[in-house]
Amino acid sequence: KRILSRQAHELRFMKLIYDNQRQVERIAGRSGNSYATFQDKGKLVRKVKYGQQENGRYSAINTENDATIEIRVFKGSLRKERVLSALEFVHACVEYTREVKVTSKNHALSWPKFTGYVSSNMEAYPNLVTIMSESFAGDSNPDETN
Repeated sequence: KRILSRQAHELRFMKLIYDNQRQVERIAGRSGNSYATFQDKGKLVRKVKYGQQENGRYSAINTENDATIEIRVFKGSLRKERVLSALEFVHACVEYTREVKVTSKNHALSWPKFTGYVSSNMEAYPNLVTIMSESFAGDSNPDETN
């Protein structure tokens, strides 16, 4: 059961990122490209259960290694807040998806629900909050789906 529980958490974590590609790309500072494609969207169960990926290690979330999950979407930066926001984003995604209950009615993995979690935990994610507000500063609706 522990393995199934871990796999379910991995699936929720990946689904949050893949389902909110546009917003994740904005925070990450770059669009999906040959280094970090989103081609696995819609095939996440196979990715989690069997480690099968469409684009090898160059998926937005690389699961080819047995002991790690590599998040490849972030652009390199020398800006302290941007580097820390990447770490805070991954931490927030892990923590948010750890116990969240997903049903067809609650939209638990939607961007507004996730940003609500980040906002209610601002003290834990100060750099992420800063980068999120900068990244979506001119948007009429940053919660719009892909």
